Amino acid sequence: MLPEDRLQLWGEGRQPRRSAAGGKPCPNCGAQVANDAVICISCGWDARTNKKVRTKTSRRGVPRVIWRGVVWVVLLGSLAWAGSRWQQEITQVVEVLAALQSMKNGSDTTRPLPQNALSSQTATSTNQRAQPVKQQAGSSTSAAITVQQVAQAIPPVPATKPCATCSGTGALKCRWCKEGQADCPDPCLKLSRGKWQHMDVAGHDPKELWQKFDYGHGAYKAWSQGHVGEVVVMQNGEPVNTGPCKTCNGTTHVPCKNCRGTGKAPCPACRGTGWVPRSPLDAAPAPR
Repeated sequence: MLPEDRLQLWGEGRQPRRSAAGGKPCPNCGAQVANDAVICISCGWDARTNKKVRTKTSRRGVPRVIWRGVVWVVLLGSLAWAGSRWQQEITQVVEVLAALQSMKNGSDTTRPLPQNALSSQTATSTNQRAQPVKQQAGSSTSAAITVQQVAQAIPPVPATKPCATCSGTGALKCRWCKEGQADCPDPCLKLSRGKWQHMDVAGHDPKELWQKFDYGHGAYKAWSQGHVGEVVVMQNGEPVNTGPCKTCNGTTHVPCKNCRGTGKAPCPACRGTGWVPRSPLDAAPAPR
């Protein structure tokens, strides 16, 4: 039950509170404020704008600075944890690479690798090969695996691979000749050079080809395709046939200097070996 004086105030409305120290009541909440006061400290009423001043607080009454501090602490802690894990992984990788390099150099073959560096599948395949495994002193987890056991468990990757340009043959078809033969460099008669034409000559086949050599005032001499491989030169102002070419012996072809008459040139990609270095990006061959 409420006292009678409180029931009367509740029914009649809120009455302004007075103070013996003097002053004036707040028009909003009735609290006693100084005569020269501008803002009521009880309710935040601003006498200049006749509006209540709004204050920003968090939903749970905790300042936002504290929440931001908590968020930053959690974020920095997560980054520190991730950095430590990343450093552990890098350390294990470096140790594995150092051990494999020692194996490649032929020294320190009993150097133990990190315990977590190999998967359980590699350890199982190693045990199946009946290889002895050394147990580390004071360790109750997995056994240490030596570099020699790693070499036996992992199939070796060859350092080279067949050349894809020449399909591993080491040679390509020579582009400067035909089946190892090139045109004779001397000016002998060749069907591939000069102007050849059909002529009506008594005693010769009409389909036979001829090549004319003009020597002025409409005069000319012609030789048929039967003289291919012979050399025609100008002597005393007239074309003269000197006989078979001494360079090609009348065949109009000589062995190619690039392929030395073989018709095959060394592959530029593998330099004639048929093998090229294997790239680190190449997939390792499947174990047999």
